[in-house]
Amino acid sequence: MWKDLNSELCVLNILNILEVKMPTITLSVTEDLKREMEEFKIINWSEVAREAIKEKLSELALFKSIVKKSKLTEKDASSIANKISSSMHEKYRGKFSGLM
Repeated sequence: MWKDLNSELCVLNILNILEVKMPTITLSVTEDLKREMEEFKIINWSEVAREAIKEKLSELALFKSIVKKSKLTEKDASSIANKISSSMHEKYRGKFSGLM
């Protein structure tokens, strides 16, 4: 029994030595969210947060590459956004006119 335990401890020590040290960040969540997270103690929430951050950074990198190639000026983009907003307003004002 002790031999097996010593072998496992040796493996854990080797893994600790090889472990890459990462900087720490602090993440704030609401009390309700924290309570929900605590229901799933088996989940590595740090890993979930790391993966979500990596995914968001990938999206931002794609957005940045698209914007970099764009020939639209800020004025053009603003004009297009205003036209879309006006169009959406008209569309939904007609659909939900009885609610107003």
